[in-house]
Amino acid sequence: MLSVLIPTYNYNSFPFVKELHKQLIEEKVDFEIICLDDGSKSILNIKNKKTNSLSFANFEELTTNIGRSAIRNLLAKKATYKWLLFLDADGFPVHDNFIKLYVEKIKEPNNKFSGFIGGRVHKVESEKNLRIKFGIEREEVSEDLRNENPYRYFFTSNILFKKSVFNEIQFNEKLTGYGYEDLVFGNEMRALNHKVFHINNPVYHLQIEDNTVFINKTKQGLNNLLFLKKQNLLKENDVKLLSYFNKINSFGFQKTMIKLKDFFIRKAIETSSLFYYDLFKLSYLCYLKEKQDETK
Repeated sequence: MLSVLIPTYNYNSFPFVKELHKQLIEEKVDFEIICLDDGSKSILNIKNKKTNSLSFANFEELTTNIGRSAIRNLLAKKATYKWLLFLDADGFPVHDNFIKLYVEKIKEPNNKFSGFIGGRVHKVESEKNLRIKFGIEREEVSEDLRNENPYRYFFTSNILFKKSVFNEIQFNEKLTGYGYEDLVFGNEMRALNHKVFHINNPVYHLQIEDNTVFINKTKQGLNNLLFLKKQNLLKENDVKLLSYFNKINSFGFQKTMIKLKDFFIRKAIETSSLFYYDLFKLSYLCYLKEKQDETK
């Protein structure tokens, strides 16, 4: 019935796996849990190997890092069952009926949906952490609002969908770093008319980076965004940031934004301000575009 797929990297996912395993056993369904470490060679994998002591669960370490998209494709290839539940390693169920809610969706008669998205929340609020503020204000959206634009809020950190759908699409392996691979996958689902439905079945997002690490991860994501724009895999109305970026270029403000890039980065790190974080993203996109134009 259900393959639970968890990519890991330098993180102890065993407490999460243990809780999922308990809930799966309680539901008395056919299942498997597959965890793959993406070549981190982390000492934490000693703890992750405890996964292999659980029934129908397996943990493996890859010898090399293959990237966020490729490891998800590999997990799906290894999966046995018709439904795939993708989860990020740094999650944990908010409710003790997490698996039950997804099993109910799978068993629902005349089910017209190809995928279900549970959402994620954060345990604590913090005015000093940019990642938490971003998560609460930009990602913690009610299922009713998410269903008004279901493909915009497409997060692979907690998503259940049919393996047959995955076999049609898969993740874009040209995207090796952090960012936007889930949005591209969601757009492919929409293009192929695979319907998704958002439900109230969240996981906690537990691994919170400090501001500097989050800024650096965002830079990786912006590289991906510019690549996807160039390849016409994302359009302006898919990402608000692209709309603002195009307006800045049309008004000729890109040089000014580039000059202010380091200032915006410093202010975002120092103040945890989403205002400065957004300006950093815009200025960094302008910077990347200029570099790209110089190499033509």
